[in-house]
Amino acid sequence: GAATEGLTGIANDSKFNVFPNPVFESSFSMQFDTELVLGDQNIIIEATDLTGKIVLTSEYSQQDVVGGNRLVIKHGLAAGTYTLSAKHRDFTSAQNFVVTR
Repeated sequence: GAATEGLTGIANDSKFNVFPNPVFESSFSMQFDTELVLGDQNIIIEATDLTGKIVLTSEYSQQDVVGGNRLVIKHGLAAGTYTLSAKHRDFTSAQNFVVTR
């Protein structure tokens, strides 16, 4: 309801780090600088390549959040440079990362 709405979501000025970066395994972590309170809406993680093509889309729920502020992203991406974006309600943030194989 309206009473809890202010407690759910991710502040617009939140940032995340990708580690390890460069990514050399089949998973990597996204660590946010704030606690992830997703509520009943999943966070959507997308990776795009340099041409803007979406090469990875994953949805994560509150149950997927590790330690309050981290997501573990599994991927099968080829070596290259990508932009990783996170979207949740009004929040959106993006960052570049590199995959080496």
